[in-house]
Amino acid sequence: MRLVALVDRDDHARQALERARVPQLACIDRAAGDGAARELELTPGSVCALVGEASSGKSTVLTAIWTLLEAAAPPPTIDDVARALLEQDIAVEAGLWSADAVDAWLDSPLRDKHLRVLLELADGMNEDDVHEAADDMLDRLHGRTELPVLLHGAGTSAWPAYHYAVRMGLDTRIGLEDTLELPDGTTARDNAALVHAARVMAGSHV
Repeated sequence: MRLVALVDRDDHARQALERARVPQLACIDRAAGDGAARELELTPGSVCALVGEASSGKSTVLTAIWTLLEAAAPPPTIDDVARALLEQDIAVEAGLWSADAVDAWLDSPLRDKHLRVLLELADGMNEDDVHEAADDMLDRLHGRTELPVLLHGAGTSAWPAYHYAVRMGLDTRIGLEDTLELPDGTTARDNAALVHAARVMAGSHV
């Protein structure tokens, strides 16, 4: 099974575009208000569909999704794209970057068909910001989904989010995609150094 992340992002969308190559990346503009898809429109609140190819190298699904976004009239909504991916046996994760994104996802008729929920906290947050945002997003999810939840941050929010997730018993992650720094603020030599620091931090909660 291939994996797709439907993520609600702003500046991170541009970073994702730099890592991916058309037609592997398409963006859906939530800010338009009608949920319509817009080709590679990187606006605040955009939703990106990162489509990973199977190890066999088949690109049928990539072509199908790109065609859907490019040629459909009226343009597809995010649920249309998710449905098309699910019909191709592609697992979909919901990447949610704000409380508004959580609310929008909870209104989706496909929400229970997702693989899991990623709560993704933005760069620029301090520890208090992380606690407030995470509490709010988790409160909105409470009692409304049984899907597993993974919480992680980016940049300044990476280690506070990791610490929060460990303390709360949530799934989490850390790596060079999330931060280049160790908890003490020094630059990590490599990804293994981040993982080692994460294991030490997690161990302190056992």
